[in-house]
Amino acid sequence: MVKRMVRIESCDEKGYSIVSIDCKDRPRLMFDTVCTLTDMQYVIFHASISSHEAYAFQEYFIRHIDGYALNTAS
Repeated sequence: MVKRMVRIESCDEKGYSIVSIDCKDRPRLMFDTVCTLTDMQYVIFHASISSHEAYAFQEYFIRHIDGYALNTAS
């Protein structure tokens, strides 16, 4: 069983949303993630990407194209 996890956090002091993704690594994973975020009209300001064995960790600091962070309040 492959464990997948996506977390979205707010970084209020910088006005970003932080999207963290833990999943099985595969070819084009970063490309597909970046394309999905940009298709959803988010701008990526910083990113951190690493992999170990068959798993990948990606962290993106994003804002919507209108300049706002994601509203993560429920």
